[in-house]
Amino acid sequence: MLSTSRTRREAMTVGPFGVLSQEQVVRLHEGALKLLATTGMLIHSRAARVVLADRGAIVNQQSEVVRFPERLVYELAGRAPTSYILGGRDSEHDLTLTLSSALTRPIAGCNKVFDLRTNRRRDPTTQDMIEAALIVDGLPRYDCNAAFVYGIEEPPPTRAVHYFKILLEHTRKHICMSPYGPRDVEYMIEMAGVIQGSREEIGRRPIFNIITSPASPLVFSDHFANAIMTAGKAGIPVMMGSTPIAGGTGPVTLAGSIVLMHAENLVGVLIAQAANPGAPIYVGPRPTAMDMRVGTSLWGPIEWGLASSGAVQVASWCGLPTDFMGVGTDSKLPDQQAGIERAMMAVLAFLVGPSLIAGGGYIDTISTGSLEQLVIDDEIFGMARRLVQGVEVDTERMALDVIDQVGPGGNFLAEEHTRKYHRLEHLIVDLADRNTYGKWEEEGLDVVRRSRSKADGILSSHEVPPLEDASRAELHRILDTARRTL
Repeated sequence: MLSTSRTRREAMTVGPFGVLSQEQVVRLHEGALKLLATTGMLIHSRAARVVLADRGAIVNQQSEVVRFPERLVYELAGRAPTSYILGGRDSEHDLTLTLSSALTRPIAGCNKVFDLRTNRRRDPTTQDMIEAALIVDGLPRYDCNAAFVYGIEEPPPTRAVHYFKILLEHTRKHICMSPYGPRDVEYMIEMAGVIQGSREEIGRRPIFNIITSPASPLVFSDHFANAIMTAGKAGIPVMMGSTPIAGGTGPVTLAGSIVLMHAENLVGVLIAQAANPGAPIYVGPRPTAMDMRVGTSLWGPIEWGLASSGAVQVASWCGLPTDFMGVGTDSKLPDQQAGIERAMMAVLAFLVGPSLIAGGGYIDTISTGSLEQLVIDDEIFGMARRLVQGVEVDTERMALDVIDQVGPGGNFLAEEHTRKYHRLEHLIVDLADRNTYGKWEEEGLDVVRRSRSKADGILSSHEVPPLEDASRAELHRILDTARRTL
């Protein structure tokens, strides 16, 4: 955790891999502290300003700007837990989030879906939401599920609550949500209580977390600040997702982006801890960049990986759990560009070793979700995770006795050692083509078509145990209440 002791801070490790030196990490962190103490943050929530003022922040109620003395940053952020449970619908799917757990999840919040059958993007439907939930539940390398694409049949004020109900019905995994409105979180907590039985159980093993985002540069909306406090009181984990656009709403330099993201995310952490000491949080730097030729915001360039890695290093050094958007692309299709960008980013993400690795399934600069890309990313996650596991060297794996027994000119196909270690040492993949040329030519399938076939197979065979009728009826009642009041 954060400490005012310089000796303790300098003794902290940076992580298994880093793009920054220890000296650079400290310098960037101290730059963020200076921003918070001198420039401050515009916080539109009066409730948040009140609790921060009570803790010692310097608040100008008229301008709504809040400044944070260094001592206060360490005092409050030091209360954030470094590890906690992410509950599943059943305890079998519970996860433990740590500073380097590298749990995986899909993207949350796409507003279009890519339809492979028509080769075009379109508005999502409720059926797309259900299919995405089932596919992620059935793919083994996704640890969490998420609100993947928001169907347009539900009005915006209740889309998030509606989606949470669908996910509770169609996945057993932990759920990541992106709330639409200020009261969404309250209804989600009520729904979680239907599944878990009590507020105490929600706090012990929360089955969902929420994603919030400051508005760069240095603004926190009333909606997200209040959502942080509401979730924290119930023990619901909250992600702070600073998303500056380099050259637009943030500095064009990578170091400047890292400083700004770290400062903005720290403010979210401080709001959470001021309102609810010990509230579970994590920070998710999202260093988008502007393509100066056309003015678009980019989510796939290699600089994204560099800035994300640096920001994760700084936050991890502070003892804060992190989320790395580990697969990303600006390609409009699940094509070669998407594969190149996503593979490079995934390897970097797993090498850095954050708490969570996000982004599965999106294309088109985060605006479009693809069921095929969900399946492809499941395999990319598997390959990247296998890479960072490295090579284990021990007596049995060195296989000297086996080599001696087989002897010159023999083969190892029938050996017990081969049967034992084949799946332990070698990743078994479904999508990468490893057939002969003739077999490949006969099937006529590329990786995208194979991913569609695998998705269809999951949808036709994978089942999530249904909720009890009484629970489903209660979830529907809560949704109806939300529809009337929101």
